[in-house]
Amino acid sequence: MDPDPAELLSQEGVDAAEAGDDPDNLVRIGELSRRTGVSDHTLRAWENRYGLLRPHRTVGGFRLYSASDERRIQWMNALLSSGLSPAEAAKVVLHHRDDETMVLRLPQPSSTARTEQPVTEGRQRAGQLPPSGLTGMWGRTLTSDVEAESHAGGANGAGDTLTALQSDLVRALSGFDELAAHDVLDHALSHFSLAATLRSVVVPTVEYFRGLSVMNPGASAGSAASAGSAASAASAVSAGYAAHVLRGRLGGLTRGSSIGVGPTAVVGALDGRWSELMTLCAGLVLHRAGWRVIFISEDAATTIGAAERLAPGLVYLRADQPGAFTARAKDLEHLAASATVVVTGAAATPELARSTGAVFAGGELVSEAARIARVAGLGRSASIRS
Repeated sequence: MDPDPAELLSQEGVDAAEAGDDPDNLVRIGELSRRTGVSDHTLRAWENRYGLLRPHRTVGGFRLYSASDERRIQWMNALLSSGLSPAEAAKVVLHHRDDETMVLRLPQPSSTARTEQPVTEGRQRAGQLPPSGLTGMWGRTLTSDVEAESHAGGANGAGDTLTALQSDLVRALSGFDELAAHDVLDHALSHFSLAATLRSVVVPTVEYFRGLSVMNPGASAGSAASAGSAASAASAVSAGYAAHVLRGRLGGLTRGSSIGVGPTAVVGALDGRWSELMTLCAGLVLHRAGWRVIFISEDAATTIGAAERLAPGLVYLRADQPGAFTARAKDLEHLAASATVVVTGAAATPELARSTGAVFAGGELVSEAARIARVAGLGRSASIRS
């Protein structure tokens, strides 16, 4: 049975009014989990990795959480829903000092005292305002273990690190560990450029899980198991989970990509989630190069129809299923008459590009997207090679 918070505080001789929190409102982590809808495992991870929660401790070692902790979790959830990673969301929350949270004066061994990190100053960004009860003041933030790490060495060392990060990302997603997956991506983006992270970590991971999906086309946990193939079922499920997590993270990175005064590019996938993930990567590269990118990843008719209505300077289309572009050859020819149309993916061929006036991109995704972004007047029926 959980101890009564008020009794615990009374035993320690703590004046709750002086401490600033009503002892009757302090709860154990199980109740905090029930109120916020976040598992106790995730709450502990947020507390340990990011310092998001500030539990009041008793001599007996009990952690008690306040209404301020609950508000921070609610805000964290809102930021995660907007597309931020856990580490990014925690940074925002911790940048704002919660004036209602005060450390209870409970005796603790000196060895458990936390050393504060330097204050990090910054400018409050739109869309990241705290919920009611949290001030808008720039406050103290803790640096996560992942972000505190640094790497030294030359190009070979960087390549080895990126390879290791890609393996870690595959392992995390295969193990259905979203927190670990976001930590890997946070680490990569903190120490390497976006292009390097996409090229060496994200794209190979997408290709890996797409390979699992292709090896088990249409497999589901139920159908594969009924056929006696547990491994096939597991790979199908992990591939679907990986696509979901990566889609959320890449989608967060693309926020604001359609804002700006640069030339407009329509980026679209014609045949499913794996093509969509690749086009999100390409669109990020285009946007960083100054393009105003509009993502349209629905069915082929919707994507091409949107490109016709928006009259962009560049149309970047990807498809992997055989015949996906051939079935839309006349639409591609029509688009290519007024814009640079790039076709890529397994369904694209140089012959298709020549026959429709499009541009064929058949090499490494990130480098080619950067090359496309730089070249102002791509010649019709051109073939871009790595």
